[in-house]
Amino acid sequence: MSTALSPAGVEVRDAGGSDLPAVRRVLLAAYQEYAMALPPAVLGRYLAEILDVEERLGNGRLLVAEHGGRVVGTVTWYDDAATEGLGWPSGWAGLRALGVEPSARGLGIGRALVEACRRRALAAGAPALTLHTGGFMTAAVALYEAMGFRRDPAYDFDATRRLRLGGVRSVPILAYRLDLTRHHAKERIMGGPAAIVGELYEPGHRRARGRAGHAHRGQRPPAGGRPVPEPGRKGRRGARPPGHHRGLHRRPGPARRAPPRPRPAGRPRDPVPDRPPAWPTTSGTPPARRSASWSRCSRASAWSS
Repeated sequence: MSTALSPAGVEVRDAGGSDLPAVRRVLLAAYQEYAMALPPAVLGRYLAEILDVEERLGNGRLLVAEHGGRVVGTVTWYDDAATEGLGWPSGWAGLRALGVEPSARGLGIGRALVEACRRRALAAGAPALTLHTGGFMTAAVALYEAMGFRRDPAYDFDATRRLRLGGVRSVPILAYRLDLTRHHAKERIMGGPAAIVGELYEPGHRRARGRAGHAHRGQRPPAGGRPVPEPGRKGRRGARPPGHHRGLHRRPGPARRAPPRPRPAGRPRDPVPDRPPAWPTTSGTPPARRSASWSRCSRASAWSS
């Protein structure tokens, strides 16, 4: 089972017997960086346990990540986290001893290894994927939290007490868990019958689950569909009779006419050139008012003459 991530050129696969020396090399280079954060007695015992790959192969499966034809990352996956002996419940999946070569960091190798464990846990039907890490491993903690892992303090422990080292300061080991139940529920929904999927995503599926008269007081909801309201009677949420469409039940009113457009104000009448004004007259009465068209024609004839 392998997972190829083409953008970074990383391939995650099951480790073979020939990969064990490379796995130890990667783990030693990855965990030696914490020499300043751990007491010497704890660091020596911790490295000896991490490098004991054969002991973990008895209950887990060793995965390696290749980049450019060489092993640059590794992790141990457990289908039953209880076999780790760290207090996890039976039935949960787990991962342990995740390490990435320092020169290969920043390529997404650690994320690819964790994602491979998550996919295996989903395929196995595990309700959760678990791990332990130290608070001093800041880069690893940031990666786990970015991928959805959350703290589970009920399974924390002290490394000094577990290794039975007296007179040494305590080294708390933090427990993290990734809940996989919602992923399983989503797969069950998407893989179920079409009627169930449609009912779940239908806007009124909650009304269809009520007893007789709960959603609509008229009729009992049918076995596999939504309730049908009585014609002409509204339900709790305003159901309308069949054939009713919003806005079409109104009576058509008289046709609306557009309001008349305002007429532009008339242009002031200029006197016709070369003609004396017609006002006042000798009779004392104003002359008959002429239209604008007549005035334009008169002006045009005056200019043409």
